[in-house]
Amino acid sequence: MDYPSDEWLRTALRYSLKTSLRHSDGSRVEDITVSRSGNDLLQHDNRFYALIKGIRFSRKFILTYQVVLLVILLSTTIVHWSKKIHRARRKRNTQNRTQKQWNASAKDTLDGVRVRERDCGYSPSSSSSSTVQENAYFYSGHPPPKNGHENTPLLGGQKAISSQKHNAISRLRAFLLYQPRQIPYIKKTLSPNGTTIFILLFVSLNVFYTFFRLTLTEETFFLLGDRAGLVFVANLPWLYLLSAKNTPIKHLTGYSYDALNIFHRRLGEILCLEALIHTIGMFLAFLTLQSPRFTFLRFLTSKITILGLLAFVSYETLYFSSLSSIRQRWYETFLLLHVLLQLAALIFLFFHHHGARPYVAAAMAIFLIDRLVFRLLSQTRTLRADLTVAHDENTVLVSTNWQLPRPLLWTRWTGLGGVKYGWKPAQHVYITVPSLGRRHVLQAHPFTIASAAPGRGKRVAEDSEGGTTHAWLNLIVRAHDGFSRDLLQHALSRPQATLRVDGPYGSSSALHLLRDADLALLVAGGSGIAVAFPLLWSLLMDPCSPSPDSDDDIEDPHHARRHESARRVCLIWIVHRAEHLAWIGDERLRELDERGLDIVVPQPTGEAGRPDMRMLVRNAAERHEKGFREEGWGGPKWNMRTAVVCSGPDEMNREVRNECAGMIRDGRDVAIEVEKFGW
Repeated sequence: MDYPSDEWLRTALRYSLKTSLRHSDGSRVEDITVSRSGNDLLQHDNRFYALIKGIRFSRKFILTYQVVLLVILLSTTIVHWSKKIHRARRKRNTQNRTQKQWNASAKDTLDGVRVRERDCGYSPSSSSSSTVQENAYFYSGHPPPKNGHENTPLLGGQKAISSQKHNAISRLRAFLLYQPRQIPYIKKTLSPNGTTIFILLFVSLNVFYTFFRLTLTEETFFLLGDRAGLVFVANLPWLYLLSAKNTPIKHLTGYSYDALNIFHRRLGEILCLEALIHTIGMFLAFLTLQSPRFTFLRFLTSKITILGLLAFVSYETLYFSSLSSIRQRWYETFLLLHVLLQLAALIFLFFHHHGARPYVAAAMAIFLIDRLVFRLLSQTRTLRADLTVAHDENTVLVSTNWQLPRPLLWTRWTGLGGVKYGWKPAQHVYITVPSLGRRHVLQAHPFTIASAAPGRGKRVAEDSEGGTTHAWLNLIVRAHDGFSRDLLQHALSRPQATLRVDGPYGSSSALHLLRDADLALLVAGGSGIAVAFPLLWSLLMDPCSPSPDSDDDIEDPHHARRHESARRVCLIWIVHRAEHLAWIGDERLRELDERGLDIVVPQPTGEAGRPDMRMLVRNAAERHEKGFREEGWGGPKWNMRTAVVCSGPDEMNREVRNECAGMIRDGRDVAIEVEKFGW
């Protein structure tokens, strides 16, 4: 009796969907000889054994994928912490050298006055002259150097820079940093070349695990769909780890949430593609299975197919609702769908196939722990805030203040506890304003904290009068549509509101970068000043504070971080209207100016158009390098270390990044970090 030609594949399909490599009682599944007709010829069918062998291989092979990802994570962690240790050693050596200098100078100082000035002060005379004028901050050209003709070349070291111009390492760094233009017509913003290459390698890794040892024939459609499903669920926990606000990956690798969010989005796109391949593979496998006893209707109405299709539709809808055009135009809709659809998809996937359950359970645990335990219970606080409409009548300034409590031990170690214990420069929070209406009760919107950071850890201690350190939290909310427009209308009629504040979040990598540089250059576009101002304040107004990740108290001014007067700080702020300068306030800008800040504010873009960002960045670097050399810093081969932090519109960020890439290609020591929050 001949066995039906499609029965072997149909039985294999039942084997994959209804069994695992172990029975429920824990015994191994060694041989499958099941046949609905009772015929045992199936076990002698070579095609059957090839398919079973392929299914078993896929389930073992996919385990190595987790090993590869862990190796990548471990390697990135080692590189990050090696750099951190190197930076700490360099800082300690700098402290030892400068302490000897200060000890020598202290011998001739009365009452420690000179020591305090050298330690905490930033003498304006030691910095280049600011471009801030008496009655206006606007800068309309290249300021002349302090001494000599403006065409005078830079002193010594130019030859050293030129000799490194064609250095292979510099060219490679410049290429990796360079960011291409937007894709025409669809206006898709591309990542820097380095990020793109890493993502392409990661995509290649997933393609390899999807198609390895598979030949595309009608007999292997099922194996292809099965393998794609395995790659999908294997990536699921990583997808949620990359999206979590309190992910351990951030602490291990030093990458900010914004950087990890880029990989989260690309991984989500890969998963949608894997889900599509899985669905198509299973439907093509059905075409080889169809018979009078196994109809298309029976296939569609089976429980496993219905749950699989529901999960597929949920994830594909989740992807399309996450496109940048949807996020920017209908953020509230995106936010609601993003939460509801991913919960629904996880539930459908859990019951779709038992092999996915361990991965789904891990993803669900990550999501719930991050959302409920950390964010809702630990990081969320309720505050009463003042709402002020700015002079441009399109911006709401949110401000509140409170006395910082003395931190608990666990808040020092974990950094949790919420914003009530303080924050670090350039961190952001999520705010919810329930009084705006029912549809805003469950919405949380991100904003960078635009005020100086009071600090966390041991710095928050009782003062001499028994009080506590005071915190002033300010947010800049530009009105567009939805939440921000409703908040503006609320502020026009009621100047106060109750906020639920979730955070703070964000890394201190930008501050570390600036503190380790000779020239700290901050470039802000519009409300990007919310990122720049806290960093500037920490660099200039609080130079004696310890590193953000340090709990050490500064009891002896001789143990300050480094010789602050050796560093120059420059701000380039691009504003659309002159009224936007009031977001920070003239008084605060003048305080920073008195501390030595070089402020460059071109004419507002609403009047003069967009400035040449590349020229502004390069001129600032060359001007300050010349200032260093005129003051006697560096030898013939000295190369000024420049750190650039940029926050603004995408096109401005791209121009600044590419100018830094050009400076690196010329042999300059330049590092850049772009602080732009992405939803």
